[in-house]
Parts: sequence; C-alpha cells; structure tokens
Amino acid sequence: MEKDKKLIILPEQSPLLSLNKSTIHLLVSEVCHSINEGNEDPVKALVIGKKLDELSKQYNESVRQLVSGKIKLQKGESHLAFDVEIKEEETGVKYDYSICNDSEWNTITEKIEPLLIQKKNREEFLKTLRKEFIDEDTGEVIQPPLRTGKLGYKLSLKK
Repeated sequence: MEKDKKLIILPEQSPLLSLNKSTIHLLVSEVCHSINEGNEDPVKALVIGKKLDELSKQYNESVRQLVSGKIKLQKGESHLAFDVEIKEEETGVKYDYSICNDSEWNTITEKIEPLLIQKKNREEFLKTLRKEFIDEDTGEVIQPPLRTGKLGYKLSLKK
C-alpha cells in the first residue's frame, strides 16, 4: 500500500469513531426497517454482516496484539477515547489444579472423568433414538431426547 494513502477504516474523521451504542442500535434498526419495507436486499444485508464480523474479528486480534502495553494505565485507571472506556485487566484466566498435589481433588477427578466419558457415550447412543426404546435387560422404556434448534443460515466467507 502506498505511503500517502490512508486506510478506509482509519481516516482521521472516520464515521466509525463517532458511533456509540445508541447510534449503532439506531443504524441497525434503520437497516432492519429498510429490509422489512423491501427497500434493501436481505441477502446483501446478511453478507455485509458476515463480512463485518470477519473484519472485526481479524482486526481486533491483530490490533490488540500491536497495542498491548502501549496504553499506559495505572491499576484501576481507565482511559476514555471516542466514547469508549479502556481499562487494563487480566483476561482469559485459567487454573491448572493438577499441579496442586491435592489428594482430594485428584480422587474426585479420578472418579469424574470415567463418568463423563460414560455419560458422553450414552448421550451419543440416545441421540440415535428416533422413537421409544425398551431396554430388554431392565424393561425400562427410554424416550428419545428432546432435540431443539432453529433453522438459520450458515455463511462461509471465501478466500
């Protein structure tokens, strides 16, 4: 990209910087109204949403890494820029209990893991049931699981 050209997403007076929750809600409402009135192509609107999702995901992943540590904040301090509050905090905290050498935790884990595997295997079997099933060993009447879901669209952005 040429040095003197600015990115479309980062111009000095980007309309994106003036957006807040209210204006975003209003914008989305206007688009939905336009689709309902037949003034906007619903497929086009759906595709734009998918592309905005992908742009946002990649943009945030890359830019967050580049910016990490460049905004100097003290503990508990925040920075307000373009109607967005920025705070530094710990995210994605995980604990590894296996290194604690706690016999009670180890015993519980040893009991739970095989049961979780058994449960998963049983659920896989139950998913295959399409009608009532009678267990010949116990005489128990087993119903198929309740399957819920909704029909939607899967969008795959091509390379």
